[in-house]
Amino acid sequence: MRRPRVRPFPATIAEWLPVVLLALGPVAWLQWTLARERATLDDGWVWAGFTQADQPFYHAQGRELFERGNGLFAANPYDLRPDAPRTYTHLFAVVSGWTWRLTGAEPQHIDLALRLILAPVMLVLGIALVGRFVRWRPLAWPMAVAVVWGGGLSWAVALLAAVQVMLVAPEAPMEGWHLADLWRSQWSDALGGHGGWGTSLGRQVGSAPECLYHILALAAVLALTRAHWWRAVGAMALVCWAHPFTGLISGLTVTGVLAAEYVRPASRARGPLLAATAVLGVFLWYNGVFLARDPAHREIAATIRDFSSSLWWRWVLPAYGLWAVLPWLGLTRWPIRLPRRRSTRVLLLWTAVCLALVLNDRWLPLLGVKPVSPLHFSRGHLAVALTIWSAWGLAAFARRRRWSPRRLATVAWVLTLLSIPDTLRLLSRADILGTAMRRDEAAAIALLRRVPE
Repeated sequence: MRRPRVRPFPATIAEWLPVVLLALGPVAWLQWTLARERATLDDGWVWAGFTQADQPFYHAQGRELFERGNGLFAANPYDLRPDAPRTYTHLFAVVSGWTWRLTGAEPQHIDLALRLILAPVMLVLGIALVGRFVRWRPLAWPMAVAVVWGGGLSWAVALLAAVQVMLVAPEAPMEGWHLADLWRSQWSDALGGHGGWGTSLGRQVGSAPECLYHILALAAVLALTRAHWWRAVGAMALVCWAHPFTGLISGLTVTGVLAAEYVRPASRARGPLLAATAVLGVFLWYNGVFLARDPAHREIAATIRDFSSSLWWRWVLPAYGLWAVLPWLGLTRWPIRLPRRRSTRVLLLWTAVCLALVLNDRWLPLLGVKPVSPLHFSRGHLAVALTIWSAWGLAAFARRRRWSPRRLATVAWVLTLLSIPDTLRLLSRADILGTAMRRDEAAAIALLRRVPE
């Protein structure tokens, strides 16, 4: 007798409604943080409206499409020559630039509108992708919360460090400090190495560009799990246009999966494979050959390569927490039993690509090539994959230990709750360089905007 087929999560309106509300949580939390930040600004500051210091640059690129471009391609913003070639094009810049062109809205208002639209969509897609693999509802719900709110264990590492300082050198903290003050200080230090890279999906809600990149990348993987090959190629093409780092992840994953499917009997992946290979080839040529002819671009690329952003082993637990440990629970018995489904092959290749790129500083030097900003490949991609593998590892461990379903669900909820504090803390700390600027800076910008072109 065949076992009844379990539908992917979420499947019904009763499940979709809480999922949408769950996805709105980090968005609402960040907006509350920004409102609080704006209400408590000192007199010497004015509200800028961005969530990170580098966000204005992306919208400035959008304006460049019209001020020094043709609406689709623009000149390198660091190349000030009047005849600088129009070589740059990125999907987010096109979206932002055309929105500004058609509405005349200020960049910070465009950024806010895009964040409020894109962030919930990104989180819903993340939950839907997890639900393709974790279909047992008592386990699917904590994993859904984990993919939205989960993070690492910086808070726990900081607490242990603070207790150690208080026990070993109680006179070391500043006068008047208590354990809680020292804990907060250590927590900020623990988040410092990886926190700015947003090594979880929920932390991307403060960046409209990252939300767009993740939507397209997650959509491509989701399409692969459903054998919607052409949709996967379309999403891959868009993300390759949008972002070189995410584009490389998506390009290698989609092309690799289609190549593996092509060799299977009665495959229908030939056309999509040819299209994906062509897109990947154009992507690599544009970013690796065409742009490299521009001296100004070569200087930018060299700066990025020289920028150290390695995922040191001591950061793994603070950055990813137990989600970097739980997958190994499924590997403690041989032979390893993986579900024999297409979606499992997709997950294996996607995870391998993410890990290889996040750790490119470990193997590229062996080939005589300089590393390329390893943590730039992490973001929420690896975190979502690790969450799915964690559910598999935990379920495999529970079967071997003969846990009851209730015990398994309880443990999953406890582990999820332990991973939430880091994301809450990061979404509660607005970057003052992005949200506000000094009054003299605002006055200088206002003066420059009145200067005729």
